[in-house]
Amino acid sequence: MAKSTRHEVVTRDTELLNTCSRSGSEASLRPFSSSLEEIVPGAIRNINASEVFAESLRSELNNYKYQPLLEGTDEFCVLKTLYDDFLKNGILEKFYSKYYATVPMKSTRFACGLSRNTATLLSTKVADSLVAFSKKQREKPEKNSWSPISWRIRSP
Repeated sequence: MAKSTRHEVVTRDTELLNTCSRSGSEASLRPFSSSLEEIVPGAIRNINASEVFAESLRSELNNYKYQPLLEGTDEFCVLKTLYDDFLKNGILEKFYSKYYATVPMKSTRFACGLSRNTATLLSTKVADSLVAFSKKQREKPEKNSWSPISWRIRSP
Protein backbone atom coordinates (compact mmCIF):
# COMPACT_ATOMS: atom_id res chain seq x y z
CA MET A 1 0.00 0.00 0.00
CA ALA A 2 1.42 3.38 -0.99
CA LYS A 3 1.98 6.07 1.59
CA SER A 4 -0.13 9.19 1.37
CA THR A 5 1.80 12.40 1.09
CA ARG A 6 0.93 15.37 3.25
CA HIS A 7 -0.35 17.15 0.15
CA GLU A 8 -2.78 14.30 -0.62
CA VAL A 9 -4.12 14.28 2.95
CA VAL A 10 -4.61 18.05 2.99
CA THR A 11 -6.31 17.90 -0.41
CA ARG A 12 -8.66 15.13 0.76
CA ASP A 13 -9.56 17.09 3.92
CA THR A 14 -10.15 20.25 1.89
CA GLU A 15 -12.45 18.36 -0.48
CA LEU A 16 -14.50 17.08 2.48
CA LEU A 17 -14.84 20.60 3.90
CA ASN A 18 -15.83 22.05 0.54
CA THR A 19 -18.45 19.34 0.13
CA CYS A 20 -19.81 20.15 3.58
CA SER A 21 -20.10 23.85 2.85
CA ARG A 22 -22.14 23.03 -0.29
CA SER A 23 -24.23 20.26 1.25
CA GLY A 24 -27.25 22.08 2.48
CA SER A 25 -28.89 24.52 4.77
CA GLU A 26 -28.66 25.04 8.50
CA ALA A 27 -31.92 23.13 8.93
CA SER A 28 -30.36 19.98 7.51
CA LEU A 29 -27.61 20.14 10.14
CA ARG A 30 -29.93 20.03 13.14
CA PRO A 31 -31.02 16.37 13.03
CA PHE A 32 -27.45 15.13 12.64
CA SER A 33 -26.30 17.27 15.56
CA SER A 34 -28.92 15.77 17.88
CA SER A 35 -28.09 12.31 16.57
CA LEU A 36 -24.43 12.79 17.48
CA GLU A 37 -25.51 13.74 21.00
CA GLU A 38 -27.02 10.25 21.28
CA ILE A 39 -24.37 8.33 19.34
CA VAL A 40 -21.21 9.48 21.12
CA PRO A 41 -22.41 8.82 24.70
CA GLY A 42 -23.77 5.47 23.49
CA ALA A 43 -20.36 4.57 22.07
CA ILE A 44 -18.76 5.51 25.40
CA ARG A 45 -21.23 3.27 27.26
CA ASN A 46 -20.49 0.39 24.88
CA ILE A 47 -16.74 0.73 25.41
CA ASN A 48 -17.13 0.77 29.18
CA ALA A 49 -19.60 -2.12 29.21
CA SER A 50 -17.46 -4.43 27.10
CA GLU A 51 -14.55 -4.48 29.59
CA VAL A 52 -12.28 -5.60 26.74
CA PHE A 53 -10.24 -2.42 26.67
CA ALA A 54 -7.58 -1.33 29.14
CA GLU A 55 -8.82 -0.04 32.48
CA SER A 56 -6.97 3.25 31.98
CA LEU A 57 -8.86 3.93 28.72
CA ARG A 58 -12.21 3.05 30.27
CA SER A 59 -11.44 5.17 33.32
CA GLU A 60 -10.59 8.14 31.14
CA LEU A 61 -13.86 7.71 29.24
CA ASN A 62 -15.83 7.42 32.50
CA ASN A 63 -14.50 10.83 33.52
CA TYR A 64 -15.05 12.35 30.08
CA LYS A 65 -17.96 14.74 29.57
CA TYR A 66 -18.90 14.79 25.90
CA GLN A 67 -19.12 18.31 24.53
CA PRO A 68 -21.08 18.30 21.27
CA LEU A 69 -19.31 19.57 18.19
CA LEU A 70 -20.54 22.98 17.19
CA GLU A 71 -22.47 23.06 13.95
CA GLY A 72 -20.45 24.65 11.22
CA THR A 73 -17.05 23.67 12.63
CA ASP A 74 -14.68 21.77 10.38
CA GLU A 75 -14.98 18.63 12.51
CA PHE A 76 -18.78 18.69 12.46
CA CYS A 77 -18.84 19.28 8.71
CA VAL A 78 -16.48 16.38 8.06
CA LEU A 79 -18.62 13.97 10.12
CA LYS A 80 -21.84 15.18 8.53
CA THR A 81 -20.42 14.91 5.01
CA LEU A 82 -19.13 11.39 5.60
CA TYR A 83 -22.45 10.32 7.10
CA ASP A 84 -24.54 11.93 4.34
CA ASP A 85 -22.39 10.30 1.67
CA PHE A 86 -22.91 6.95 3.36
CA LEU A 87 -26.67 7.46 3.46
CA LYS A 88 -26.70 8.33 -0.25
CA ASN A 89 -24.59 5.49 -1.60
CA GLY A 90 -24.85 2.91 1.20
CA ILE A 91 -21.39 1.50 0.48
CA LEU A 92 -20.00 0.47 3.85
CA GLU A 93 -16.41 -0.03 2.69
CA LYS A 94 -16.29 3.43 1.14
CA PHE A 95 -17.65 5.00 4.35
CA TYR A 96 -15.10 3.23 6.55
CA SER A 97 -12.18 4.01 4.27
CA LYS A 98 -13.02 7.72 4.13
CA TYR A 99 -13.87 7.84 7.84
CA TYR A 100 -10.67 6.11 8.98
CA ALA A 101 -8.57 8.25 6.67
CA THR A 102 -9.96 11.39 8.28
CA VAL A 103 -11.42 11.11 11.78
CA PRO A 104 -9.12 8.82 13.82
CA MET A 105 -6.09 10.57 12.36
CA LYS A 106 -7.26 13.78 14.04
CA SER A 107 -9.24 12.19 16.84
CA THR A 108 -8.17 14.66 19.52
CA ARG A 109 -9.83 17.45 17.51
CA PHE A 110 -13.11 15.52 17.48
CA ALA A 111 -12.97 14.47 21.16
CA CYS A 112 -11.32 17.38 22.95
CA GLY A 113 -9.91 16.58 26.36
CA LEU A 114 -9.08 12.93 25.72
CA SER A 115 -5.66 11.40 25.24
CA ARG A 116 -4.78 10.39 21.70
CA ASN A 117 -5.28 6.65 22.35
CA THR A 118 -8.65 7.13 24.04
CA ALA A 119 -9.86 9.61 21.42
CA THR A 120 -8.84 7.21 18.64
CA LEU A 121 -10.68 4.33 20.31
CA LEU A 122 -13.77 6.49 20.75
CA SER A 123 -13.67 7.67 17.14
CA THR A 124 -13.57 4.10 15.83
CA LYS A 125 -16.53 3.13 18.00
CA VAL A 126 -18.42 6.22 16.84
CA ALA A 127 -17.97 5.00 13.25
CA ASP A 128 -19.58 1.68 14.17
CA SER A 129 -22.37 3.51 16.00
CA LEU A 130 -23.01 5.77 12.99
CA VAL A 131 -23.42 2.71 10.78
CA ALA A 132 -25.78 1.07 13.28
CA PHE A 133 -27.74 4.33 13.63
CA SER A 134 -28.16 4.63 9.87
CA LYS A 135 -29.48 1.06 9.69
CA LYS A 136 -32.05 1.87 12.38
CA GLN A 137 -33.07 5.01 10.50
CA ARG A 138 -33.59 3.04 7.28
CA GLU A 139 -35.73 0.46 9.09
CA LYS A 140 -38.05 3.09 10.61
CA PRO A 141 -41.15 3.63 8.52
CA GLU A 142 -41.74 7.25 7.62
CA LYS A 143 -44.81 8.85 9.17
CA ASN A 144 -46.14 10.16 5.87
CA SER A 145 -45.41 7.08 3.80
CA TRP A 146 -48.19 4.91 2.47
CA SER A 147 -48.42 1.36 3.68
CA PRO A 148 -50.95 -1.38 2.98
CA ILE A 149 -51.75 -1.62 6.68
CA SER A 150 -52.94 1.98 6.80
CA TRP A 151 -55.43 1.25 4.02
CA ARG A 152 -56.93 -1.83 5.60
CA ILE A 153 -60.70 -1.91 5.15
CA ARG A 154 -62.77 -2.73 8.16
CA SER A 155 -65.61 -5.12 7.61
CA PRO A 156 -68.92 -4.34 9.35
